[in-house]
Amino acid sequence: MTQQYTTYKLNTLIAINPFFEQRDADKSRVTEIKNMFIQRLQQRMPIIDIPIVLVVDSNGDNCLRDKSNRRVNRCIVDGQHRVLAMAELIKENSKVSVLDIPCFLNMIENIQQAKDIQYSLFNQKPVDLIDKYVKSNYSIGDEIRECINLLENYSVENKFSYFKFKEERYSETSKPRRTWFMSGELEYMIRNTLNIEKWIERQISGTELFECIMNMATCRKNSLTDSNYTEVLKLTTPANIKSFKDKSLNNIVAYISTYYYKAYDKLVVDIEIELNIQELEEDEEEYNSC
Repeated sequence: MTQQYTTYKLNTLIAINPFFEQRDADKSRVTEIKNMFIQRLQQRMPIIDIPIVLVVDSNGDNCLRDKSNRRVNRCIVDGQHRVLAMAELIKENSKVSVLDIPCFLNMIENIQQAKDIQYSLFNQKPVDLIDKYVKSNYSIGDEIRECINLLENYSVENKFSYFKFKEERYSETSKPRRTWFMSGELEYMIRNTLNIEKWIERQISGTELFECIMNMATCRKNSLTDSNYTEVLKLTTPANIKSFKDKSLNNIVAYISTYYYKAYDKLVVDIEIELNIQELEEDEEEYNSC
């Protein structure tokens, strides 16, 4: 890990989000800080003396997660209240957008290094006691189960009562239906992917995995027509197509379980491509999550 000092234009800095393990901002402080900025500008002083601290992926990748649970290249680990105040300040005075704001960059190799920096900062300044402890030790199993819970909640909330989630693997299930979502199979295939080290290094979250699956499913749903059931869902018989139309047409998750029936190894490969865990192979140049 290396460190460097730089400056960002104010309008660039306010577009950078806090790191996902930053404590929630106390928005009651923002107006007070903004008013302090105004006073400093009136006195022809720099609006801040202490740099904003960021973590930046030194590989040019998006290994970090921000507070919106998006994969990004850089995040704020100290100074989020001041940056929020800057965002309010620019609404009142657009001229401040070109101010140079001092920033201290920690160039990291992986998300764990960013977490270490975040909690080192927590221990160096007065915060709530709970913030001085790591929120969680990453567990890929816990994240997979969180994803499954979110998928099940989607099914319940949309009243797809017929739709089943099975904890077993295909090899343990007698006559599995095409539309069943085999959560045990998914967990097994993720745990045994050749890229599992990258999953753990990047600390893929359950929410991130859920959103990826739902995006892949939505893409399939949006591309489905009466004439391409075989291509989009691998359904070939009139009976299977009719059954899907009658029961599953509006169930997003069913598009995944149907297309990847007995092929969850391929599902994990496609998830890894979507999450940039693995690169698209040359012989898969025509790959499309739809």
